[in-house]
Amino acid sequence: MNLQHWISQARDHWKEFQPTRYKQLQESGRLGQALKDAAEQTHREMTQLEEAGFANHEAWEMVRELYLFPPEERKQPDAMMPTTASQLSAMLRSLREAE
Repeated sequence: MNLQHWISQARDHWKEFQPTRYKQLQESGRLGQALKDAAEQTHREMTQLEEAGFANHEAWEMVRELYLFPPEERKQPDAMMPTTASQLSAMLRSLREAE
């Protein structure tokens, strides 16, 4: 897995859609580490979802906006939305069982 590609994409995304966060991290000298952490967490949670039976593209779609591509600052997700891969996986399992 080439995390550097994700880091580069996330940097561009954060700069455009999360300008306040981007500026704060940049000014504090923590931007590089935050981007690396986001890429690594995305990889970890995708791996968990794939081990739970999801295809790679499904795992990517479920996780990418949690860490790498968060919504615009003024459009934060609802507090009721799942925030980890394990929460999302559990929610999807319960939906599948209900069918």
